[in-house]
Amino acid sequence: MSEQPINSRGWWDEYFAESWRAHGGAAQTRHFMERLLTELLAPEKSYLRSRSLDVLDWGCAFGEGVDLLARSLPASRVAGLDRSTVALDEARRQYPQYEFILSEGDIPRRFDVIVVSNCLEHFERPLDVVEAQLPFCKHLYIALVPYDEWPLEPSHRARLTEDSFPQRLGQFTRLYARQINVDPARWKGKQLLVAYGSPAYVAERNGREARAREQEKWNAYYADLPLGDADPLMESFADDLAERIAALLPEGSRILEAGCGGGWQSLGLARTGRFQVTLMDFSQAALDYARRLFEREGQTAEFIYGDVFESGAPEFDLVFNAGVLEHYTLAEQGRFLRGMASRSRNLVMALVPNQSCYWYWLWRTQEASRDHWPYGKETPLADMSAAFEAAGLNFLGQAYMGEDWAEVFITNLAGLDRDLCDLILKLHRGPLIPSPQKAYLLAALGSVAQADQTGVSPSNGPRDPAAGRGANRSCDRPI
Repeated sequence: MSEQPINSRGWWDEYFAESWRAHGGAAQTRHFMERLLTELLAPEKSYLRSRSLDVLDWGCAFGEGVDLLARSLPASRVAGLDRSTVALDEARRQYPQYEFILSEGDIPRRFDVIVVSNCLEHFERPLDVVEAQLPFCKHLYIALVPYDEWPLEPSHRARLTEDSFPQRLGQFTRLYARQINVDPARWKGKQLLVAYGSPAYVAERNGREARAREQEKWNAYYADLPLGDADPLMESFADDLAERIAALLPEGSRILEAGCGGGWQSLGLARTGRFQVTLMDFSQAALDYARRLFEREGQTAEFIYGDVFESGAPEFDLVFNAGVLEHYTLAEQGRFLRGMASRSRNLVMALVPNQSCYWYWLWRTQEASRDHWPYGKETPLADMSAAFEAAGLNFLGQAYMGEDWAEVFITNLAGLDRDLCDLILKLHRGPLIPSPQKAYLLAALGSVAQADQTGVSPSNGPRDPAAGRGANRSCDRPI
C-alpha cells in the first residue's frame, strides 16, 4: 500500500483495487451483514420487515451488503454509499439495480434507517462520525464493529466496547450494544452490534413492546377459555349488529373484523348469509377459539393472523372493531384506525365503552376491587372524532347504544338487594334516564373517502353511525 493517509479516498481506492479480493472482502461483507440482520432484537426485525423504508448502507464497498439488505427487506429501497470510486464502480457493475452514492462522508438526503458495518473502527474519533450521520437518519441507526479489538489491525484506529457508545447521542437513544459471534474465518473475535433510535422510533418501539405484552395476555386468556354457549343477550347483541350493518351494505359485501377476539360478533354476521366474513387477530389463541366457534355453529369464514397496527390491502367494504380502542392512547388509536382504514375501500366502524355509562363504572370498580379484572388498562371514551381524524378518516358521526347490555352491570353488582335491583332496572328501561347515561356503548363510523362518495353521511344516514350494537372481544364479558 502507498503512504496515503488511511481513510482518504486515494487510500481506499488503492486498497479496493489491490487488496480487497485477496483478503476475502466480499465474503466478509456479506457475512457481517447476515450476522447483523440475524442478531437484531425482535422489535427491530419486526420494524424492518413490516415497513417500506429508505435504507442506507454507509461504507458499502462492493455492494454485497446492499444486495443482502434489499433481498431481506423486499418492501424497502436500499442504497449504498462509499468514498471509493473503485468500490462503487464494481458495486454498480455487480448490482446495477441499486443506487450507489459516491461521497467522502456526507449523506445527501435523509434515510429511515442507516446501517454501518465494520467502518467506524477505521476512524480516530468514531463517535464524531456517528454524530455527523444521525441528522440524516429518521428512525433507526445500526452499527456493527469489532469488539474490544487488541492489538488493532493496521488500518484500524479505535478500540470499541459497549462503553464506547453512550446512552444518548443527540436526540437518539441507545437501544442496545450487544456482543455477537461471527465466523472465526471471517473475523478473529467477537463483534459489537449497536442500535440507536430516534424519539419517534423509541416511542413506537415502546408501543410495539406494549402490544407484545397485550398479545401474551390475550393468548393466555383464550387458551384457558372454554367454548361456551351464547346467552340470549349475547346472540341478540350480535344479531342487532348484523341487522344494522345490513342497512349499510349490499348483500355480498366483504367485512373484516379487525381484532376479533372470540368472534361472536362476526358469527352474527355469518348467520345472515349476506356477507363474506373475515376475522383477524394478533392472538393466535383467539383465532383458534373463533375458528372452533364457527365450526361448532356450522358457519364459514376466513381467519387471518395479523396485527391491525400494520397496513394491509384495501380488500373489504367494511372494517370494524369492538372493544379494543379503549386500551390505547389517542395516538395509538389513530394508528390502529389507520391500520383498519388501510384494509377498507369504504367504511370503518369502531365501538368502545361509553364514558358516561355510570353502571359500567360501578361494575368495573367493584370487579377491580375484588381482583376480578384481567383486562388491563381500559379507558372509556366520550368522543371518538379526534381518533378518526388522526387516522385521516372522514368522520361520519357517533351514537350511543347498548342500553340493554348495560343491564348486565346492574344485575351483576354484588350486594344489591333484589327489590332495589328490579326498581333500578325499571328506571333504566324507562324514558327518565337519557341514553348517554344508560347506554353502554359509544359507536362511531368513518369512511376512507369523502361522505358524498360513500352514500353514508351524518345528514343522509344512518345517523346511528355504528350501524348496530357492538359486542366485546369475546362476548363473554362486556367490551
